[in-house]
Amino acid sequence: KVSSREALDEYVAFIEHEEAPFAPALEGVAFGALYVGGGTPSVLSSEQLRRLMEALHRSFAFAEGAQKNFEFDPMVMTADRHDVISSFGFTRFSFGIQSVDVDVNALHNRGRQQRGHLDKQFALLRDHGAESANVDFLLGLDGTTAEGMLAEIEEVLTKHRPYEVTVYFLH
Repeated sequence: KVSSREALDEYVAFIEHEEAPFAPALEGVAFGALYVGGGTPSVLSSEQLRRLMEALHRSFAFAEGAQKNFEFDPMVMTADRHDVISSFGFTRFSFGIQSVDVDVNALHNRGRQQRGHLDKQFALLRDHGAESANVDFLLGLDGTTAEGMLAEIEEVLTKHRPYEVTVYFLH
């Protein structure tokens, strides 16, 4: 199972192993940005996430003020995970809303993500000093209309005022 504790420990160990050989070749290089994304990092426990961040920061140097971006799944991101990410200087975040319609998200294997999940994530981002948050919407999902999606985007913009909104189109 992908989200089992053992599988996630293996994922962190894999990253630790894969990044280590690059460290000597990149010694003295200070990176100006770091992007950690996809769904997997946000399902790591806070301990696993800390291990991952420690490995990356042990092997690679980051310039002062480096832009650090973290993409997460709003259904699983918790306060303790935000604590870890913030402690490593992440201030830019991105997460996929896709749709605020619970049934549409469930139909597309997004779980039963509700407006309350979004409210919680925006509150956690504010509490943890996020400088910006990007949210993704996905147009063309079964069960949606253009008018309905526009209303959802307007709702999120009005209520949460994210820094950026990215709209993807299914074909």
